Amino acid sequence: AVDVAVGKKDSEEAIAAQWGQIKALIGPGSPEVLLFHLTNHYCPLYAWREVVGDDGTIRRHILTSRRGQRPSAWLDWAECREIMIKWSGYKIMKIGVR
Repeated sequence: AVDVAVGKKDSEEAIAAQWGQIKALIGPGSPEVLLFHLTNHYCPLYAWREVVGDDGTIRRHILTSRRGQRPSAWLDWAECREIMIKWSGYKIMKIGVR
């Protein structure tokens, strides 16, 4: 089952709700780990941040890695969504202990 589905026609409200779910799953005390299958690479999601630009827009970022497994790249949430929309095999997976 898909917990958070993303699509090309998502409204700003839907995108904000998706972001809220990702933030909650990365947050402190979460018993799950998020693993991102992005372009031919699997990597953990380590952290999130929101940055307010000079124009007042909020930029949403995920800390992950483009190569290797060390946290080294802040990916814009919009880019993450584009990757997942591009092909159904690219996903963020939730891994936990039962």
